[in-house]
Amino acid sequence: MTCTGIRQVYVGNINGISQCYILYIKNYYYLPMEQMITKKTPEYPIINLIQSRWSPRSFTEKPVSEADLMSMFEAARWSFSCANYQPWNYYYADQSHIESFETLYSCLDEGNKKWAHTAAVLLVGVIKKTFDNGKMNEWAKHDLGAANMSFALQGQSLSIYSHFMAGFDKEKTVEVLQLNPDEYEPVTFGAIGYLGEPDKLIEPYKTRETTPGKRKPAKEFIHQV
Repeated sequence: MTCTGIRQVYVGNINGISQCYILYIKNYYYLPMEQMITKKTPEYPIINLIQSRWSPRSFTEKPVSEADLMSMFEAARWSFSCANYQPWNYYYADQSHIESFETLYSCLDEGNKKWAHTAAVLLVGVIKKTFDNGKMNEWAKHDLGAANMSFALQGQSLSIYSHFMAGFDKEKTVEVLQLNPDEYEPVTFGAIGYLGEPDKLIEPYKTRETTPGKRKPAKEFIHQV
């Protein structure tokens, strides 16, 4: 019996039912193995860091240290990009700077506001839309996405989870960050923190938190030429 890819786990058997305990500071909860929120069934072998990555909505009150957060941004810094242009910019606020945190939080759509308030950190991923020569950078969003994955995987190695979101008010975000919309575009928000208990969430988010993720079969998007 295995429990792959989660850093802090205890796997055991209670009354003949396999259980997986996901441990927290000072407390824990458990889920039946077949209902594990991070359970994935890859068709081909992948590293544990990718297999354990997912986007939770429930976070604990534990703050993310500046050192760990900077390590995550450093991982984003070393992501690949077109012509090594690195078009990404990140704006963030943590719960210790509550006014700034609430300013970013106010930009989220109503659905995301129902759970993202528990995150330790909120961030905005912004792209620079053009190269220095004024030509449009058609690959900027791709490059930000790659940087986001590097950020998330570095966090995953530290048991810090990331949930990137598309649901936000773009015009308001431009306004509060004082961006020049001709040059910069906010593309995604991120909620960052340590994994919390699903019971803290209201429906339908609680059910979504405990439903195993699904992916298309590999054969649907792989095409040999």
